[in-house]
Amino acid sequence: MLERLPHPLLPNHITKEFNELAKNAKGRYIVIVSGIIHDITPFAKDHPGGLPLIKASHGKDCTTAFNGAVYQHSNAARNLLATMRIGVLGGSEDLFWKQQRIENKSVPIDNDADGNRIVRSGSQATTFNTVIGGTAGAA
Repeated sequence: MLERLPHPLLPNHITKEFNELAKNAKGRYIVIVSGIIHDITPFAKDHPGGLPLIKASHGKDCTTAFNGAVYQHSNAARNLLATMRIGVLGGSEDLFWKQQRIENKSVPIDNDADGNRIVRSGSQATTFNTVIGGTAGAA
């Protein structure tokens, strides 16, 4: 697994700190994509997937969804997301989901809001600057 170096300008958080940040983010939407914590509140109402998708993503690692499991986001979407960075998460997506399972036993994290099973790759390493496919379409 790749070890991430701390980002020189963004604060580094452990999973517990991220969970507290998300829990206390009243009226804000905080997500993780590729180990970076983002406050996506400014774009939430304009997101093509709708506000319910953003609300369902709050406090979660959305790397797999962002990179094609739900929708393969364009380079424009990646650039827009980069403007919303607020921190770095120490650890990996797989560890984060395991921690969510332990802490939120009453929250169904195996299914999306419509009851469809969420499929995750437990061995997938998330890396920076990796774009699979991509389109020139909507961000």
